[in-house]
Amino acid sequence: MMLGCSLLAAALLSQVALAAPEDTPMRITLKIEGGIAHFPGLQQPLSVAVDSLPAAEQSQMRELLSACDFFHLPARLDVPAPGAADYRTYIITVQTAQQTHTVTVYDPVRDQRLQELIQLIRATRTAP
Repeated sequence: MMLGCSLLAAALLSQVALAAPEDTPMRITLKIEGGIAHFPGLQQPLSVAVDSLPAAEQSQMRELLSACDFFHLPARLDVPAPGAADYRTYIITVQTAQQTHTVTVYDPVRDQRLQELIQLIRATRTAP
């Protein structure tokens, strides 16, 4: 019985950590590769310290991460068909004190919430 309770408590705590509450420091990095006229080496990753953003942007960023269930997404989404060319690749990494998760998604991004997240990161970009 005691072991069952311990396992349940551990499972619940892991779910709390996955939610990334409002006061959790968080950094999001976006790396964009490929696309038409892509020059490797010129495209620098974009990095956002979420807790340093204005409150409205912090809230929007955290809501989008929660809405797309980011920490449960597979490592690759929207993989293009074999032989497809000139597609952009977006590599999104979210880091908190509890965890780090990276998702690679390809154009066209089908999930509207992920598309909005990419746009928001690009709009608030800073050097890593």
